[in-house]
Amino acid sequence: MSRTLVRVLALTLSMAATACALETPGQPTPFDTASLAGTRWVLAGAAADGEGVRPTLRFADGGRVDGTSGCNNFTGKASMSGPSVRIGPLAGTRRMCADPAMQVESRFLKQLEAARGARMDGATLVLVDEAGASLVRLTRAQ
Repeated sequence: MSRTLVRVLALTLSMAATACALETPGQPTPFDTASLAGTRWVLAGAAADGEGVRPTLRFADGGRVDGTSGCNNFTGKASMSGPSVRIGPLAGTRRMCADPAMQVESRFLKQLEAARGARMDGATLVLVDEAGASLVRLTRAQ
């Protein structure tokens, strides 16, 4: 092979490797979960029960989380490193609310405790399970 052809192939391979390493527009991107400390989030999308139930999640300093789960308040631990996050165990108050709110609450708390990672999808925080599947989508609280 000529030197020119070898250089062209090397340049092409280098460009291909660089392109593969770049983010694909519109794809969720991983981030350092340590940046979540001190932030507060609210369940994304329309209220799950049509009655305004909007669970929240706050990443407090010192590896703690707290928030509202639809009916009750909760608190617990969070372990965060790189894109990995583990939430729980969680403890909460024990008020009884109407069934839709209790269903939202139960689902939300299970999703938080199943989280094994996080990524940003635009301005939305997505908590994911061990396989990378979305569990819950949150937007930053005002």
